[in-house]
Amino acid sequence: MIPNFNINLIKILNNLQNKNRFVLGLSGGLDSMALLHLLKNFINENKELKIDLIPVIVDHNLRGESKNESKEVKKISESLGFKTKIRKITELKPSGNIQNWARIQRRNILFHNCVELSCNLILAQHFDDQVETLFMRLVKETALDGLTGMSTISTWNGISILRPLLSYKKKQIKDYVKSKEIKYFEDPSNINFKFERVKTRYFLDSLKNKLWPNIYHDLNN
Repeated sequence: MIPNFNINLIKILNNLQNKNRFVLGLSGGLDSMALLHLLKNFINENKELKIDLIPVIVDHNLRGESKNESKEVKKISESLGFKTKIRKITELKPSGNIQNWARIQRRNILFHNCVELSCNLILAQHFDDQVETLFMRLVKETALDGLTGMSTISTWNGISILRPLLSYKKKQIKDYVKSKEIKYFEDPSNINFKFERVKTRYFLDSLKNKLWPNIYHDLNN
């Protein structure tokens, strides 16, 4: 499950100057849909904080079904009471490294909306994402500052970026979604081995199962 989420989020908010207005990067995947429902519950239980959450869905326009999926995600988000926006990537996609291109496009759109709406940003990255990112940086022999990984709170051009799921494992998030029967959409690229993160994920799982049971904890530490 997701223990102490509300307590941990309050601790995060206490470190911010602007604690009330947030853009949520809502992809429609398992992680972001879990976070959407967790934030809805948090807002309901902490009405005195008067939090304004604006989910923003970025349609990468890379798959034929992405338009309809974005509309479905928006419908679910609005049923929870959130004013939700869909932003479509209109740039021509490159011939190679599409995942990185899509990531940068999504990041730029989310940051633009944060500036436009005077909001901070909330993302659904979790413990496993952190380990995968660190491992990929390690393989590329990144500089020491790159090995510090992601932070629960970071800043970019005056925008605070919050990652309230960073201490929670993927399994905990999956169990939460299953127990609450939360609908989400699976992106086929998450199982496509031509992408670096997918290959890294399966390689780490293989190491964990065969040679290094504590690899996730060790890398995170």
